[in-house]
Amino acid sequence: ELVGLPVTSEQAVKSLGVQGRAAMVGLASAPTPVNTYRDLIGKEREIIGVSDHLAEEIDELISLVQQGRLDVAPIVSKSVPLDEAAINDVFDALDTYDGKAIRTVIAIDG
Repeated sequence: ELVGLPVTSEQAVKSLGVQGRAAMVGLASAPTPVNTYRDLIGKEREIIGVSDHLAEEIDELISLVQQGRLDVAPIVSKSVPLDEAAINDVFDALDTYDGKAIRTVIAIDG
């Protein structure tokens, strides 16, 4: 689950087969409703937390993008300038989640 919405997290868990595993990556601001017996124990399912990157990898990833060796264009839905109002708009949109800007990049040069 990459979005971090309670509804998609719940769908991820409920869609699992017996002994299935849901990997939660999305950052949620609200709890995900889970019936521990029905959704997990009774079907031996698992929910695990997964980070999409390690903090020490960020410098290397930025370098690969700058060198043109890693193309992030397919996963970036919006780019905003390094501007307080623009950045705050991105955070406000995350709070209200309109389904449009999923991956936003704050660009120093653009």
